Amino acid sequence: MHVLFDVMAAFNVSDPFVEHFLGDPQLADSYGLISLIGASGSITTTEVAARLGIAVTTASDRIRRLEERGFAERAPNPDDGRSHLVSLTPTGRAAFETTFANWREAMAELEAELKIPSVQIAEAVRELDRAMREILARPGAK
Repeated sequence: MHVLFDVMAAFNVSDPFVEHFLGDPQLADSYGLISLIGASGSITTTEVAARLGIAVTTASDRIRRLEERGFAERAPNPDDGRSHLVSLTPTGRAAFETTFANWREAMAELEAELKIPSVQIAEAVRELDRAMREILARPGAK
């Protein structure tokens, strides 16, 4: 197998892992996006898409689902009238902040189980991400 297969397999386990610690399948399903928005304060849909490596339409759909659940809201971007800024609502902010302890517990257990320091794994994953993005950005990429 190749590292890409291993990353894809680990990705499939990440939602159940997060759900185990957060205890809420709907929150676990969107926790990465909630965390990105929460840590940013406010962010454009285009920035969400770029950071997550997804299409803008996909990012917009995921944000819309957060809006429908009352976790996020969009407001006009004062710096660019063509875009909106996404931020967490008070409900979304509360969900984000009340999960910090559970998230820290999950990360502590994961760190204790890892045989390689997480900083090295993160560097390798970022390099894999960089390489794949570079290949996809080439002229004529499929």
